[in-house]
Amino acid sequence: MKGNWKLALAGTYSVTITDLNGCVNTATTTVLDTVCLTLFIPNAFTPNGDNDNEVFKPVISHPLTYSLTIYDRWGNLIFKSADPDAEWDGTHKGVLCVADIYIYQVEYSGYAYQKKVIGKRTGTIALIN
Repeated sequence: MKGNWKLALAGTYSVTITDLNGCVNTATTTVLDTVCLTLFIPNAFTPNGDNDNEVFKPVISHPLTYSLTIYDRWGNLIFKSADPDAEWDGTHKGVLCVADIYIYQVEYSGYAYQKKVIGKRTGTIALIN
């Protein structure tokens, strides 16, 4: 889009114009909240103590609901949380898991351009020691 576009806060805005002949016209518009749900899921992490990529954490913006579940390759539950800020540190019952491929499932809901979105993403995450 061309022009000088700026982010407007949600609300109702009006402008009144008076021309040289004294004619008055008012235009009103409503700006809706356009918060957009976004989700980023990394594909690997290295919980090896070097303070670089130590945890697995999907990043989601503005969720209404959220659930993260992680399984090992045999389908055993390794980690589960409904907190969108929760991080998996690569451990299960206090013990560091072996370097392997793990399966994650993220279920979420939120709004994207005033429409409710419900989604589920399933994939793999590599735990690298």
